[in-house]
Amino acid sequence: MALTSSSLIRRNKEIISSEIDCETVMMDLNLENYFGLEAIGTRIWQLLENETTLQALCEQLTEEFEVGWDQCMEDVRTFLGELSAQNMIQVL
Repeated sequence: MALTSSSLIRRNKEIISSEIDCETVMMDLNLENYFGLEAIGTRIWQLLENETTLQALCEQLTEEFEVGWDQCMEDVRTFLGELSAQNMIQVL
């Protein structure tokens, strides 16, 4: 995945998700895989409801959480890479 700070990112529309007690449970119906996200992953998933960029995600997350810009970019890039590898998101 060639993810830059300005790459457009969106959820894979075939993924079903539901929030339960500040966590998100997701299912890929095609592969019949279940995934779970904790609080920050859930917030990122919420922000991915609409097409966005890595930069926009980190702008929002650094306002909401106590995290520096560089750390946010690194962590979110890694997290998005994991979601992409599981076909949970699309990088346009």
